[in-house]
Amino acid sequence: MVDSLAGDESILDLGCGNGELARELMRRGHRGRFTGVDFSPPLLEVARHGWEDAPATFIRADLTGPDWDKKIVASLTSLLIW
Repeated sequence: MVDSLAGDESILDLGCGNGELARELMRRGHRGRFTGVDFSPPLLEVARHGWEDAPATFIRADLTGPDWDKKIVASLTSLLIW
């Protein structure tokens, strides 16, 4: 899937864990926005490290809860979801 991207897409990674997909995309020169969502604070801390100059955002949300979408929808209003 990563090989088929043009490089300017906006990506939503549900269950992003430690942000490995974001890192791989940036290594490949991806320029689009990246939003990662995960429940684990320790994993999100790892994911957030080192993104000062990249368009990546990481959000904590419980995706098993009934209202998780309401917590992140404001941050994703212009995000193209793959």
